Amino acid sequence: MKTSYARGRPRGFTLIEIMVATVIMVILMGIIFQLTASMAEIWRSTAGKISAFQGSRSGFDALSRSLEQATLMTYFDYVDAQVPPQPRASSNESFKPTRYARASELHFLCGPAYEPAGPSRSLISGATANNVQGHAIFYQAALGLVSDTSEFGGLGELLNSVGFYVEYTDDKPVWPSFIQSMMGSTPRFRFRLMQWVQPSERFSVYRSSRPNGSDFLYDRSWFKDFLPEPGSSSITSLQTRSRMIAEDVIAVFFRPRLSDQDEDQLDGAPNNSATGGRLAPTYRYDSRLWEKEFASAGGDPTLLSATFGPSSIALVDLMRNQLPPLIDVVMISIDPKEADRLCRQSEIPEELRIPSNTFHLRTEANAADFLFNPDVSGQSDIEKYEAQLSAARVNYRVFRATLNVKGAKWSVE
Repeated sequence: MKTSYARGRPRGFTLIEIMVATVIMVILMGIIFQLTASMAEIWRSTAGKISAFQGSRSGFDALSRSLEQATLMTYFDYVDAQVPPQPRASSNESFKPTRYARASELHFLCGPAYEPAGPSRSLISGATANNVQGHAIFYQAALGLVSDTSEFGGLGELLNSVGFYVEYTDDKPVWPSFIQSMMGSTPRFRFRLMQWVQPSERFSVYRSSRPNGSDFLYDRSWFKDFLPEPGSSSITSLQTRSRMIAEDVIAVFFRPRLSDQDEDQLDGAPNNSATGGRLAPTYRYDSRLWEKEFASAGGDPTLLSATFGPSSIALVDLMRNQLPPLIDVVMISIDPKEADRLCRQSEIPEELRIPSNTFHLRTEANAADFLFNPDVSGQSDIEKYEAQLSAARVNYRVFRATLNVKGAKWSVE
C-alpha cells in the first residue's frame, strides 16, 4: 500500500530575501561599473599620452638618426709653428711646415641658439630671448638631399649642411594667403623643433674666403646667411626654409662629451670622477674654433682660453677639426593641450621658460657638469626644469639619448 503525501503550495522568496539579493546585485554592479570606468580612464589616459607625444618621439628619432651621420672628412696636413698652428694658405708665402695636424674644410658646432651676453654670437640669426630656446647644432652629413632630382637624384651621398633648433613663433606668416583668410586673424604661437637642410647643389661651406686672400675664413655665413630668421614670412633666393619636424617641443640641449674613460684619462683624475662636461664645459663646441680670426669675429673668450686636465691641453686643440665621439641629447616636449592653455602671447610663457642659472645660463666655467649631476642645491639642471614644469601642472615628457657619432675618430694628437 503506497503512502500518499499532500503536495504543499510552492514557497517563494520572502520580501527580505529579495531586498538582500537586490542590494548585493547593486553592490556588484557598482563595483563592476567602477572597474570599467577606471579601465576606460586608464586607456584614455595612456592612449592620449601616446598620441600627444608621438610626434615628439618621431622628431627626436629623426634628429638622432641625422646627427649620428655627421662628418668632417678629417685628414692630416702640414701646419706651421704659430699658436695655434696654421695650415698652408695662398697668402702665406713664408709658410714653414713644422708638423702634421688635423685639417678639414667642413664645420661642426653647437651651443646656445641665443646668447644673452653677446647676441652677435647667437647661432640663429635674428634670435631673441622670446623666439628661440635651448641649443642649436649645425654640421654636414652625406644625406644626398637635392632640390633638382632630375639632374642630381642619382647621387645619394652628396653632402648637405644640416641644423636643428627650437623656435617659438606664430605659424601664420608661412601659411598661404587663402589659408590665412580662412583661419582669421588670431595668431597661433607654438614651440617647434625645426630642421634646416641645405640642398647639395646649394652647399655653401666652401664658398667663404678670407679677406687677406688665404683659403678659408672662420665665420658662420655658410648657415647664418642661408637660414631664415625665426618666424620670417619671406626668404631670399639663397635661403632654404626650415621645416618643422615636431610641435610642442619646448627645448633641446646638446652636450658633446668624451667617454668616461677618456675623460678620466685626460683629466688626470681617478676613475668614476667623470662628469660629462669636460669637453664642452659651457655646452659650446666648435671644430674650427682654433682659427685665429675667431677671436676678433665675435668668439667666446672663455672658450678660447679654456684648458683640459692637469697638462692644460687647450680645448681649441682638442676640438680642432674633429667630431665629439659622444653627444648627450635632451629634448623636452609638452602635451598639445598645455600648449593651447599657455602659449597665447608672443613671449615665451614663464612656466615654460628655461630656469635662470641652469644649462648654458650658468655662470660657472663647468656649467655642463650639472646637466645630469646635482649641484650644491642637490638638483641637476634637468631636475630643476622638471620641477618648474611640475609646479605649473604641465604635462611633459623628457626624451634623452647618448648618440655615438659614427664619423668621429677621436684623438688627442
